[in-house]
Amino acid sequence: MDHKHGHHGCCGCFSSFQLNRRTFLASTAALTLAGRSAVAQEQWSFDLENACSFYPEDELEAEIYTFGSVQQAQEVVQKIADAVGLEPNFQVLQANVPNASAVIQNGQRFILYSQVFIAQITQSAATEWASWTIMAHEVGHHLNGHTLSGAGSRPPIELQADRFAGHAVARMGGTLQQAQSPYQQMDPAGSPTHPPRSARLEAVTKGWTQAQNGKAPDKPKNEQPGVGDVANTLKITIEQIRAGTPPYNKMTPQLASAVQQQLQMVIARIQQLGAVRSTQQKQQQTGPDGATYYQFDVGFQNGQTTWQIGLMPDGTMTALYFQ
Repeated sequence: MDHKHGHHGCCGCFSSFQLNRRTFLASTAALTLAGRSAVAQEQWSFDLENACSFYPEDELEAEIYTFGSVQQAQEVVQKIADAVGLEPNFQVLQANVPNASAVIQNGQRFILYSQVFIAQITQSAATEWASWTIMAHEVGHHLNGHTLSGAGSRPPIELQADRFAGHAVARMGGTLQQAQSPYQQMDPAGSPTHPPRSARLEAVTKGWTQAQNGKAPDKPKNEQPGVGDVANTLKITIEQIRAGTPPYNKMTPQLASAVQQQLQMVIARIQQLGAVRSTQQKQQQTGPDGATYYQFDVGFQNGQTTWQIGLMPDGTMTALYFQ
């Protein structure tokens, strides 16, 4: 893994790991939320491995061809931005994504949404505010810098985007029930990338209430942990891997997948080394993905290895490997 180029690392004694990428096609002209006139289209290829989506993403089974006008969707986003006093710096496109996603492609910010999903959620909620809340959620991902990290959806940032959505809907004149409407339609259970419905309802309610009281939505703390804390985190993680119970809930989805694939090989190697005896920091560097990468010499009962652990600002592990 080369963190200087922003690749996500994985756990194991190897030189590199290539994640499988998923691409989706989108038209250069986005459909309106109402979906009316048809226009010519051009196909774009988006890498959504690190996108921030409203719901946990489902698998895409086939290509979907898109047609439509960009005006109304852009107007919705402009209203959201005006309500919170910010200037939108992204494009809105209809695409064959499972629901709605915020993504950066070649330095350009996009909000991609499925017209099928928007129509279904609007019909189920019986209010246009459901689609407006979803769009506000994706706007929140961009305006809070979530898409810059390259880590994709994670529970802490999804809740922050939910608070932003509630705040924006309140500023636009929507009721609390209207802000909550798309969340009422989702499955109660959460996922490794998205919190459960109850937590998201609390988050959107908090954002809406704070706007009513003239306050901005809370932001997560971004203080980097001390070296001692990182060393302890690394030691605990190594012991958890040795026991066959890696802390997947504290990893980005990409890292968790890599660790899971290589777990048995790594367990065998760590068990040969024995218990951790010491940790000594060698290097520390901030990567282009916003994560901080720490390198440690780790002394074991039967030898010594060099480990690297990458932590996002919220403490989520985005890289972990040893040599």
